[in-house]
Amino acid sequence: MYNYLVTLLVLGLFLNVQAHMSIYEPSMWGSEPDNINSNWAVIPLQDLDFTDWWFHGPRSLNDPPTANNITQLPAGGTIDFEIATNKAFTSMGRGLWHHPGKSSRVPPDPWSSTDSEWPSNLHSPKHSDVAGCALGIAYKSNIADVKPEDFVIMSVVKDCPARALQAFDIPYLPACPGNQCICAWFWIHNSIGGTDQMYMTGFQCNVNNASKRVIGKPVAPVRCDGKPPCYVYPKWGNTTTICNKPLAPMYWANKEGNNMANPVNIQCAPIYSEEYGYPDGAQHQIFIDDFKCIQNVRDTLSSNSTTIPSSISSSSSTQQLVTPACATKLVVQNDGNVVFSDVNNGRIYWSSNTAGKGVGPYTLTMRNDGNLVLSDSRSSTLWASGTSGVGACAPYSLKVRDITKLTVVDCNSEPLWSA
Repeated sequence: MYNYLVTLLVLGLFLNVQAHMSIYEPSMWGSEPDNINSNWAVIPLQDLDFTDWWFHGPRSLNDPPTANNITQLPAGGTIDFEIATNKAFTSMGRGLWHHPGKSSRVPPDPWSSTDSEWPSNLHSPKHSDVAGCALGIAYKSNIADVKPEDFVIMSVVKDCPARALQAFDIPYLPACPGNQCICAWFWIHNSIGGTDQMYMTGFQCNVNNASKRVIGKPVAPVRCDGKPPCYVYPKWGNTTTICNKPLAPMYWANKEGNNMANPVNIQCAPIYSEEYGYPDGAQHQIFIDDFKCIQNVRDTLSSNSTTIPSSISSSSSTQQLVTPACATKLVVQNDGNVVFSDVNNGRIYWSSNTAGKGVGPYTLTMRNDGNLVLSDSRSSTLWASGTSGVGACAPYSLKVRDITKLTVVDCNSEPLWSA
């Protein structure tokens, strides 16, 4: 009975702030470890002096994580973060929420449902109104030394927050000084969703599998699509224009320290999206070195995209998937075999074992039903991932990663097959 009453009390507290969100991570500042029902991290930042919003203010800065709680970022890989309205609904509290029978990676369905602590509107009347959230990194190990201009945005998810468990793609980052950097999660919701606000949650981080790439000096974003600052696209994906430069976080809606000039509360929120130069996914444009492998290299196939191809073929040597750091590649060979291997030493991590079968040329396709299929010139199927109809929704993607991993995921980044 006691646990039931506590659950009702927590749920009631949640409903009062159901659109306020934060990541929850043991490495974060402001987790309030003695309060299992803490919602301090989700309090929005607006109309505040700099010291009151920077890293969520003195209350968070005076509540640091323990020294050994450091989030390990897999360079060239993917990392999950829990997002909630209250710590109680995460693994740091009473357990990560998911709808019965559904994955925590799945957005609310229907979007208007309010039957759980995972909010339905998220400052967004419809799923397509979700504006995007981001991860930033500062290459300093002491949070007291970090200034706003030190952060560079390294990863963006265009429809975040919309999931209790959200995957972020990490570019091939260089090493942190002393094995520790300072990171932060940022979110500005679409103006259509209510009062203009921003969110910032800082956490300790480090980079695993680090590269020797060079990150450029981040600059404040501007509209890259030729539209005026307050122009709002009706749907995602109406522009593919990218500023192609390292970008800082968007500091906005406060009394001091803003780097965005957008007016407040007139439907003009800047958002983490293509319109402001943030492509969806890992921000590979942050690097300024002349590493030639990054040029014109694809690391993904998509079942439904105007900018990402759905297939690669043995008919052209340029049709292959290569990770941005040139560590691994996926090739459809002329003999009909699909091979995932190390670029440098040729070590094979996976193959389809289809050499000598069928009649070339051969094509590997990410299909709209979620199945990854190898076929020959007669349209005969030689190999398939067996993931047709398995995922929750399209588009489906095949991704190669520098951590020697090959994965098929659905629109929620839910892994369906891996090798």
